[in-house]
Amino acid sequence: VTSTREYIYVRFKAQPRSPVIAFLRITAGPHKAFDLNVTHTTVSDNGGRGVAIDNLRSSLHIHHSEISNNNHIAGVHVTSGAGDVNVTHSRITFNHGDGVNITYYGGHKNVSRSSLSRNEGFGLSVWLNQTSKDRAEFLPVNQTTIIEYSRIIGNLEVGILHGNYCGDFWVNITGNFFNESISNGVDIQTCWFDKQDGKKLKLQIGHNDFQHSHKISIIISPALNIDGIIEYNHFY
Repeated sequence: VTSTREYIYVRFKAQPRSPVIAFLRITAGPHKAFDLNVTHTTVSDNGGRGVAIDNLRSSLHIHHSEISNNNHIAGVHVTSGAGDVNVTHSRITFNHGDGVNITYYGGHKNVSRSSLSRNEGFGLSVWLNQTSKDRAEFLPVNQTTIIEYSRIIGNLEVGILHGNYCGDFWVNITGNFFNESISNGVDIQTCWFDKQDGKKLKLQIGHNDFQHSHKISIIISPALNIDGIIEYNHFY
């Protein structure tokens, strides 16, 4: 649980007449706490992942850093948990896997003014865990993905792949430069189920340049439960 307000309410629920052992850790300060902060750092030539974080609870912050030529799964790999992932002014290139792979319950994801290029997997892949609502370990406060003013060039798989999520979530892809995408440039997957009580994906794709794509620049599948605007993009 993270908050920038004065009060935090935490509720525990357990089975009747069952023993419960609970641990509560509180971190207080003027700003949101980082699970991991990587700033002005070079992470390269590792046999495994470059930056890896499991069970995210607050936020991962990568700023003005270079993450390259790491040899397993992804340059930046987030697995499980819920929280914010922020990548700004960074170069994530030549990794033997995805550039950035985010596989967790959700939160706010921002990639801005960065380069995700020449990776041997996806440039950015986002997978949101939603297999069991009754036994979810983490609850995301919001589901938002923003990719803006970045360069996505020459990745072996899809430049930006966003997996499906059934519920309200927002995806904004604005002002990016896509070049030499070996596969599709942008692949957005949406919820297949018909009964969503008005909950939809809000999608904005605008002011992007797509050059020399080997396949489809923008693909949306299955294009259900979505309010989308695609505008002012250039395709060469």
